[in-house]
Parts: sequence; C-alpha cells; structure tokens
Amino acid sequence: MKDRISDDFSDHRRLDRIEEKIDRLSEVVVLLARAEERLVSLENAKIDNTDIIRELDRRTDRLENLVGINTRTVDSVHKLAWAGITAIVTAFIAYIVTQSTKVI
Repeated sequence: MKDRISDDFSDHRRLDRIEEKIDRLSEVVVLLARAEERLVSLENAKIDNTDIIRELDRRTDRLENLVGINTRTVDSVHKLAWAGITAIVTAFIAYIVTQSTKVI
C-alpha cells in the first residue's frame, strides 16, 4: 500500500513537472508568435519606407532637371540684361559725345 501511495505521489510530481514544462512551452510559443508579428510589421514598414524613398528619389531627379532648366533660363536673362545695360550705357555715352561735339 505504501508503495502504491509512493508511486502515486511520484507520478503526481512527474505530471506536475510535465504540466510546468508544457506551460513554459506555451509561453514560449506565445512569445514566438508576438516576435513573428513584430517581424512582419517591421518588414511591412521597411517596404513602405523603401517605396517612400524611391518616390523621393524620383522627385529629387525631377527637381534637379527643373533646377537645370531654371539655371539656364536665369543665365540667359542675366546675359540679356547685361547686353541691354551695355546698349543703354553706350547709347547714353554716344548721345553725350554727340551733344558735346555740337556745342564745340
């Protein structure tokens, strides 16, 4: 009888240990599922960020092209303005020279 009680007690302890291990395993499985969810979330965020970076890169390329066009336009207007200023100054000097020769 004592052996039977002893066997029942040891079986009960073994079952308790097995239950504890199963509980720990289920906790680990839950943690793994959460980690997987985080990884999936991070992967989706990475994909979104990659798309955003690609779009920004395209926009930067377009802006660089526009800046190049604007730079050429400003350079042309700048040269034209200096040509106009030179023409006006030359005409003014010619007018003064012409007027001064008439006075003499």
